[in-house]
Amino acid sequence: MRFRVWDNKEQAIYYPYPTPKGERWGDQFAIDLSCEKYYLIEEDEIKYLTVEQCWNYKLMMSTELYDLNNREIFEDDIIQFKGKDGLYIVCFGQCFAYQNDEDNYIGFFLRKVNEDPNIHYTLFPKEKNLIDCYVVGNIYQNKELLKGEQNDK
Repeated sequence: MRFRVWDNKEQAIYYPYPTPKGERWGDQFAIDLSCEKYYLIEEDEIKYLTVEQCWNYKLMMSTELYDLNNREIFEDDIIQFKGKDGLYIVCFGQCFAYQNDEDNYIGFFLRKVNEDPNIHYTLFPKEKNLIDCYVVGNIYQNKELLKGEQNDK
């Protein structure tokens, strides 16, 4: 499982590992396996965060899927499907994409921007790890894509 982190105070995204291009963005962020400790790694020095400091961060889990540009898709990304109108937010939680409650699940799903937030769409790859879409931004750095969205984060 891979994560990235939104730093609300610094208005930046951190990746706790090299990106596919081998670059590292900003300070590195890590979580211990028990998820009880969060820390930043700055110039090889570990700085543990207090509980209060953790509120400045939002973890975003990778879907382990990639868009048509081979860009990894994360929770809170905004995507657009090839040849279709509309933008979708990648979400993680309880998905209510089916009328039959027994078919609903906890996992990744899509929510269309400017549509009822209770309407969910499933997120299934077209091929092995490829989604027929493009990542156009995320809900933190590209708020202009959410214009009119009722539940802006």
